[in-house]
Amino acid sequence: TKSDNMQSCYLNERFVIEIMFILRIIRMFRIFHLVKHYQALKVLVYAIKASIQELLMLFIFLLIGMLIFSTMIYYAERKNTTEGG
Repeated sequence: TKSDNMQSCYLNERFVIEIMFILRIIRMFRIFHLVKHYQALKVLVYAIKASIQELLMLFIFLLIGMLIFSTMIYYAERKNTTEGG
């Protein structure tokens, strides 16, 4: 029936998405494997680990800024549409 076909199509798509996710994780582990062999990458990883708190703080400030400006744009556009513009 149509319902069974849609359900099997959904399951096939979900299976493909899960396979893609697994492949992406495997690729990520390959990058970590390369880090073992290159000194410059080791230094980069060390620098990122050493400054993780600062990077998180930067990320939080970016999120707050995005939230503030997106809210301002939302209300500016909403005002224009309610006035007929």
